[in-house]
Amino acid sequence: YTATLSIGDGAVTSNAAVLNGTAAGFGPALTITPDPSNAMDIAGGSSPGTTVTFTVTNTGTLSSAALNAAALAGTNPGNFEIVTDNCSTTTLAISGTCTVDVRPIA
Repeated sequence: YTATLSIGDGAVTSNAAVLNGTAAGFGPALTITPDPSNAMDIAGGSSPGTTVTFTVTNTGTLSSAALNAAALAGTNPGNFEIVTDNCSTTTLAISGTCTVDVRPIA
């Protein structure tokens, strides 16, 4: 980014100083824990399996925008279901958290 710095009193104006800089490392950064979760097995023919709560944390340096709805993807998304999405439309402050509950289904 760039700007110009000058100062004056209305009658006299100083020379202008050109300012240049960059900004990096500023922004939200979302982490999901636990990762990976090995507690998603279905045993003994009972379905659905045990619900696992995933915590989303903003570890970044700025608040997030409103979060989208949680979604399942990958090889077998049909073998899981989102039980509760407490993150959808939430804006996370720095160090803020929300949770998504997921369980396996057969």
